[in-house]
Amino acid sequence: SSQKKRRARAAINAVRKAVKKENKAINLATKLLLLEAEFLALDKKKNNNNNNKKTKPKVDSEAIRNAYDKAIIAASRAGLRQDAALGNLRVGAYLIREDPHWALHYITRSINLFKDWGAFGVAAHWEGKYPAFIDVSSRLKITSTDFLGRKRHNTVRTYRDINEALSIPSDSSLAKPPPHNRERDACREVTHFKNNSNILSITGLDPCFEQQSG
Repeated sequence: SSQKKRRARAAINAVRKAVKKENKAINLATKLLLLEAEFLALDKKKNNNNNNKKTKPKVDSEAIRNAYDKAIIAASRAGLRQDAALGNLRVGAYLIREDPHWALHYITRSINLFKDWGAFGVAAHWEGKYPAFIDVSSRLKITSTDFLGRKRHNTVRTYRDINEALSIPSDSSLAKPPPHNRERDACREVTHFKNNSNILSITGLDPCFEQQSG
């Protein structure tokens, strides 16, 4: 609905302002990219449900997938495996009907990332939700080396890339990398669900997490 879109846009604008204002807001920056991808997916769904055949869709599926990929890449470069996992999960769920092959790729990678992060309960939940998409023999092997290694390597470039993706001036506080700080409480699945529910459900875009927030 138009009301849901207004709420979503207001939430995205609020997060964008926080990213520009807050120092070392790398966590918010990656989540902002994910929210923007979710907004594009919502806009595409609205156009698909529109009965007016003369209405041309504003975005296509490839643009939406690229938006999700941008969020996933930013999260992986920053070493935020949980956000990379969430991004893969969301784009995979979006592509289930449109492109099952890519849906399998993203959902499988998401589950492996949740396991690599230590959230085995979360991974098991999504394995149960998408059993038809899980082929154990062909699962991707993604380890912490892919993500934490990138976090240590060329951090200034990471922040510059995210600044460009978010159209933030180069003199922003994001241009300065924060001190190295590796997340250690990786197995708090409940906290993970609650945090991501707060971020995504505020826009009305992510009902699948709301039932897990209790």
